[in-house]
Amino acid sequence: MNKIESVINQASFDKLDAWLKKKLSAFLGKELNLAALNDIRQTIHAFLAKGQAFYEQTVKALARKYTFELNYNLPASDDAHGA
Repeated sequence: MNKIESVINQASFDKLDAWLKKKLSAFLGKELNLAALNDIRQTIHAFLAKGQAFYEQTVKALARKYTFELNYNLPASDDAHGA
């Protein structure tokens, strides 16, 4: 992440580690250039900015899933006694 953040212009992009460029190009499915690297950076920042919201939504979804499964698997108290 620090290496991506350190790229601020074409000259610093040109100095970026060749292995990292190759891996990012493979991930993108196209040759990496400065514009694509900036897109990656913006996407990472947007994802990190929404990290807490993603976490909260995941916790809510898991709570609903397990509440449903618990209610589904446990019989109601009236049904358990044959009433």
